[in-house]
Amino acid sequence: MKLLGVYLTNSSADHVNHLLTIGNQRLFLLSQLKNHGLTLDSFHIIYLVLIQSKIKYALPSFFGQLSVMDLARFDALARKAKGRGLAKTMPTMQQTIDNVDNLLFKRMKNPAHCLHHLLPPVIRLNSVGRLRSRGYPYTLPQINYKQYKLSFPTCCLFNNI
Repeated sequence: MKLLGVYLTNSSADHVNHLLTIGNQRLFLLSQLKNHGLTLDSFHIIYLVLIQSKIKYALPSFFGQLSVMDLARFDALARKAKGRGLAKTMPTMQQTIDNVDNLLFKRMKNPAHCLHHLLPPVIRLNSVGRLRSRGYPYTLPQINYKQYKLSFPTCCLFNNI
């Protein structure tokens, strides 16, 4: 099932395959433009707009299901673009995931954000019995299921401690 451009199935394989197919097709189109005298900076901007933005779209919703092999396939696409002279040095997929996650989590902390309600309750910092202050203001949830552990808010809570 496809919802808002993301394939929702039991695994992320369908969505990953779709993104890589689109990415390779767009790389081919970019390579056809190479004869028109565009600079590397121009190609890099077009790569970011046509390919990287497609990969980043809704990334926090499915990154927890990505395997190491999936990450390597995305990295191979970026290396292919760089090797063809269509993009500058690109961050790895893991770095991209971390950047996107940190940005969304930072925005999520704002009470006016539409995803703010997904965060756990805030700890009262001056509660009785506290031995020391914590580096985070949220109560950490108990994790019982792997899917919950890999969900965006939970990953961000444990990564930003």
